[in-house]
Formats: sequence, structure tokens, C-alpha cells
Amino acid sequence: MEMTCLCWPSWHLLPRRGCQMPKFLKVLLLIVAGYAVGVAAGLLLVSLFSGNTHDKGMEQVMTAFFFTGPIGAVIGLVWGIFSGRG
Repeated sequence: MEMTCLCWPSWHLLPRRGCQMPKFLKVLLLIVAGYAVGVAAGLLLVSLFSGNTHDKGMEQVMTAFFFTGPIGAVIGLVWGIFSGRG
């Protein structure tokens, strides 16, 4: 018995091997979630450990959006690709 799943955009029941959209959506969701977690971690780390007193807010934003956020997105991508079946 072959498993079936609902695939977008055709919305037909297709064999499991031909249905890649759920895996794609899972990976995309994990990339976005990883980026958000990376941004939050960057904001927290800079606010706790930075000795900068002049423009700490700017340092937080730049570190979060351009360093820790993309690192979180890459971790989410790898996790999504290698985390079992879609």
C-alpha cells in the first residue's frame, strides 16, 4: 500500500515519493524560526556582555540581524533538511 499526501498547488492525492511540498514548508518554517531565535539570542548576548556605552542599541541590532540571525537560519536549514521524513 503506497502512502499518499495532499500536495500544493494541484491539491491532488499523489504518491508519497512525488510530494515534496510538506518537506519544503517544514524547512522554510525552520529557517524563519531559526532566524528569529538567532535575532533574539543576538539581542540578549550583546545586551548582557557588551561593554559599549555609546551606541549599544545599534550594536545590538547590527549583531542580531546580520550575524546571529543568519547563523540561526543556517542552523534551521540544516535541522530541517536532516530531520527525518517530511
